[in-house]
Order: sequence, then C-alpha cells, then structure tokens
Amino acid sequence: MQTEKKPLSISWDISPSKDNTLAATADLNNNNGPGVIISPSPSPSPAESRKRKCDLCPDEIPNQELSSCFECRNFLCHAHATSHKKNALDHHVVASRNLDANINMESSSPTDGDNQQHNKLELFLEQSLQLLNNSIYGIEGQRIQLTQTIETEFQQVFEAVKQRKAFLLAQLHTALQLKEETLKSKRSLFTKTLERVRDPTDALTDDTTKSPDKNGDNNISTPENTPSVITDETRADIDDLSIVFSVDHHAIQSFISHLGSIATHPSIHPPGNNHNPLVNSTPLYRLKTPSTIFGTYGRGDGQFDNPFHVTHDEVNQHIIVTDSDNHRIQVFDTTGQFLFKFGDQGSLGDGLFQYPRGVATTDTGDIIVADKFNHRIQVFTKDGKFLFKFGQFGTKLGQFQFPQGLAFDRALQHIVIVDTDNRRIQVFDKNGQFLFRFGDSGQIAKAWGVATQTDTQEIVVTDCEQHQVLVFDSTGSFLFKFGSEGTEQSQFSYPYGVATNPLNGNIVIADCKNKRIQIFDRTGHFLEKFDIDGYPYGVAVSYKGELIVTDEAKHRVQIFSRF
Repeated sequence: MQTEKKPLSISWDISPSKDNTLAATADLNNNNGPGVIISPSPSPSPAESRKRKCDLCPDEIPNQELSSCFECRNFLCHAHATSHKKNALDHHVVASRNLDANINMESSSPTDGDNQQHNKLELFLEQSLQLLNNSIYGIEGQRIQLTQTIETEFQQVFEAVKQRKAFLLAQLHTALQLKEETLKSKRSLFTKTLERVRDPTDALTDDTTKSPDKNGDNNISTPENTPSVITDETRADIDDLSIVFSVDHHAIQSFISHLGSIATHPSIHPPGNNHNPLVNSTPLYRLKTPSTIFGTYGRGDGQFDNPFHVTHDEVNQHIIVTDSDNHRIQVFDTTGQFLFKFGDQGSLGDGLFQYPRGVATTDTGDIIVADKFNHRIQVFTKDGKFLFKFGQFGTKLGQFQFPQGLAFDRALQHIVIVDTDNRRIQVFDKNGQFLFRFGDSGQIAKAWGVATQTDTQEIVVTDCEQHQVLVFDSTGSFLFKFGSEGTEQSQFSYPYGVATNPLNGNIVIADCKNKRIQIFDRTGHFLEKFDIDGYPYGVAVSYKGELIVTDEAKHRVQIFSRF
C-alpha cells in the first residue's frame, strides 16, 4: 500500500556514552525518510536485539527475525511487524539486519567507530537538509500562488468598486441636472410673473375707462377705477408660484396687486399718451377644453406620481402611461378607465423599474419601456408579462446612460431609443439586437423625446437643451431642424414629448415650460398652438386624431378630441 508523502520533521542529539560510543536520537515523521536510520538513545545494540523476543508474542521463538519500532520502542516478530506497518503508517519499523548493516553502535576500535558514526551522521544530515530544502521550495511555491490569488481577487474587487463608483456618479450627475432644471424653471416662472405684473398693459384693454379733464383731454383712469392687474392668467401664475415655492397664494396676490397699483399710477403714464407700444395686438390663444381628464396624485390605481410618457396602443385600444415616481406602468381604456398595472421599484429583477420614462407598443401590442435609472429596455406582453430585456450602463454600442424616450417604427420593425446622456439615438430590431446609432457627432445636445413618421419613417427628436426639434431620415442622416429658445410661436422652452399624427404627418410638440402644445407640419412649418393648464411632458396621437397629454405637475392625463 502506497502512502502519502508527508513533510519531514527531524531533531537529533549526539553525545558520548560511558563505553566511548556515540548515542544519537532522531525523530522522523516521514515514511519516506532518509536511507540512514539512527536508533533512539538509549537503544539496545543489534546484538541485544537478536537476544530479545517479540514484545507482542506470549512465547519466545528461538532465532526468529525481529524488527524494531522507533516510535513504540518495541521489538516485533515478522507477523506483528507487518501488521504494525499497516496500522501505524507514520511509525518507522526496521528489521534488525538493517540495523546491523547500517549502524554499528559497538566498534572494536573507538577511532574507527567514531569515524563510521560521524560518516553516517554526515550522510543523514545531508539527506535531511535535502528534504528540508524541498519543503522550503514547496512552501515558497504555495506563497507565490497565494500572492497571485490575492492580487487577482483584489483586482476584481477594485474593478467592481470602480464600476459602482461610476454608476453612483452618473446617478448623482442626473440628480443634479434635474435639480438645476427645476431651479431654472422656478426662476423663469417667477421672472415672467414679475414682468407681467410690472406691465400695466396686460390689465388694460382698448375700452379702458378714460375720463376727460376740463380741457377735454383723455386721461388714464386713476388707481381707484383702474381695472385689477390680477387677470386670469396672473391668477394661474399665482397658483403655480404658491405650489413651487410653498408660499401662501394670498401673500403673492397681495404683492402683485401692490406692484400693479404702482405700475398703473397716472404719474407713470402721462395724460395724452393713448398708445402704448408694449400692448400686444395679437390676442391670446384660447385654451382648448380637453374632452377627458383622469388621474390625481397618489399611489392608488389610476393615480400618478409624475406621469411622463404616454402611448396609444391601436391594437388593444389602450392608453399606456409611465407612472415614473411610482416605478410602474398603468394601462387605461380610451375613456381613462383604469384596467391594470405592472412593475415595482427595483434594480435587479425582471419587471422592476427605476423611474420608467419612454413607452411604445409594437404592431402585436407588446409594450416597450425605457427603464431610465436601470439603463436598460424591458419588453412585456400586452398583459404586462415580462418577455425580455436588453442594455446596461455604459458608453459602448448597445449600452445606455439614462435612456429617456423611445418609439417603434412598425414599417421597419425598429425600436428607436433616446440615449440621453450619451447624446445619441440608438436603433435596434424588435428583438433588441443593435443596428446603428446617430446624432453623437454634435447634432444632439440633450435629446428627450422621439417619434417616427408612419409613411416616410423619418425620425423626429426633441432636444430640450437646445430648445429645438431635429428631423433625421430612417438611416439616421440629418435632414433639418426648427425652433429656438423663447416664448413666441415656433420657439420652445424645454420641448419634451413629441408625437406624429398618423393621419397627416403633423408634428406635435409638448412645449413644457411654455405650458402649451405647438403643432407643425411634417416640414417644420408652424400651424397652431394652444395653452395647457399644467406642464405637458408626454404626448401621443391616436389613429383617430385624438391628442393625449400627460401633465407631470398636476399628475394627470388630458385627452383632446380630434384637431
């Protein structure tokens, strides 16, 4: 039976005995030890060994071959020596004849005996040193292997920490961008309100009461009979300011009235000045009344917390809304009645969301969702059952940094995705396989929404940082753009949602911070605009021409009949 090789542990003690011979003690813990065996001290001489009987046999057997066990200090017959070797694998059992052949502890000549024993010990020590060196080499190899393993695992941990750091920094960057955008919106709202109340012409009309003085000149009416500067439009601004800045709207109204009374004082407008060039001769566009409004703030069925994008599913006649801050998708019929919802907050599991944004449906009714803060796209059945996902955080092709809007081209079977922080548009097939990307050569600053034309497959993109709309062909080649920052027609203040009218190709833009919808033909020429009571984010147009608008600030959806 072959035994496992064990490390060797050796110690020795050499001292002269009374009979002028050397006594050596060796402690061997290796079955494959050195060829020279030193008997324990004190140890019987080989001659004495031949005179002994087996310590385990009851009767003495004359002239039997004996062996010695160095660990047990026993003499053993052949049978017991064989059995002992099998049962005590780490013990050293040596036949007496080997002791005679290897070590002669009784020398006829003291000098010869000393030399012989010293030679034996020198050989023993050399072989012991060899074994020790082999053990050292083995330990050194294990140390090198362990060092390499530690370095590899450290590198893996370092890379994981590095990726996590990049992810957290990206989330922080997005949060700061959102905060900056909110502060800009507040500042713009407050500035516009102050400008409006400082201009008395907003409160005056052509039939403003004038009182002739005794010379027959027409004078502007005095503050006592001046119309109030608190118009319907200003009251809406007061409500917005009170919500945004958490200030009592009565205090704001009092402040604006005070500014209005100063602005309309006769000393500011001398008598005889009947024409004020600041008066806008273009009448305000009247607010179109929505045919249906549904949704309030909350977490219940049919309630919203920042609804962003919306799409109309023609296959199943469903209105699908991304309920962003509730981390779910809600599905309604065309009258706004709640049908079902799916999804919850999370980052690891399938069907979980971190602030879902863009949404679209395929020609079979499957629902595609841009899972913004998880940097991926998820696809579900028309009933909300998870099918598959694709994408991850990164800058490579097929990876995303905060995907926002998306659209599905039914003719080409393409999924078109706004890869916001990578400043590009990525296009995939319906199975999530990457096809191509465009816009990252400088045309796009910060894309938000995307839509496709049903006949020409042109791709329409809103850029909320440049306050304009860009149009590309189906291969991503740039065609033209229109719009600029401002409040006039064809100007925008953070254009977010975009949709195309399948009936005529008109382009519908959610001009969010201007609180209005603007409509253009497919070449970018202005057609019309109308105000929205709220902040429009997402827009969709049904095949009947109905316009569906999400109001992020008031947590609701408005439907306008065919236009």
